[in-house]
Amino acid sequence: MKNLAAVLSVAALAACGGGGGGSAAASHYSTVGSYAITECVKDNSTGLTWEGKTADGGLRDFAKKYTNFDSTTLAQYGPNGHKPPTQAEIDAASNTIGYKNAVNATALCGYGDWRLPNNSELIRLELFGKPFGSASIDSDWFPNTQNFYYWTSEPSPSSHTAVGHALTFGNNADFLGVSVEFGRDQQAHVRLVR
Repeated sequence: MKNLAAVLSVAALAACGGGGGGSAAASHYSTVGSYAITECVKDNSTGLTWEGKTADGGLRDFAKKYTNFDSTTLAQYGPNGHKPPTQAEIDAASNTIGYKNAVNATALCGYGDWRLPNNSELIRLELFGKPFGSASIDSDWFPNTQNFYYWTSEPSPSSHTAVGHALTFGNNADFLGVSVEFGRDQQAHVRLVR
């Protein structure tokens, strides 16, 4: 019975896009036309296309972080949501909506419909079962990935307007693959999808 359980666990990981190593997940990904993987990568198992990250200091640089304001009428600052952000703060390239709009304006990989992923979409990029201390995303297909929190499009289950959801790709950390509430005025990374 233990061997059957192990086989089922491996099959479940493979079905989820994970498998503990780059070679297992690599078959799920492909390039998009002639675009470099630092521009976009296609997940063949879901049909989603993911934004690639650069290391050039430009708009899509991997080290940049963003706030996640999304309403001028809801209080979204601080742990208690003291005030709503301004439209200029929402539209700023340093906020998720402003960043998404800036990327869409460039027609990255020929597309103008990039968006924040939801929790289940983003978690499919995770490679579970990797050794502690190693990145939990396939760095062959997703170079320039930070091992810290990434924003998702999920609303807070507590309906608290000052928090959103983020997920980490970091070193099999305690929150690996788990969505956590994160203050919208905090900064986290972004990987867009379409």
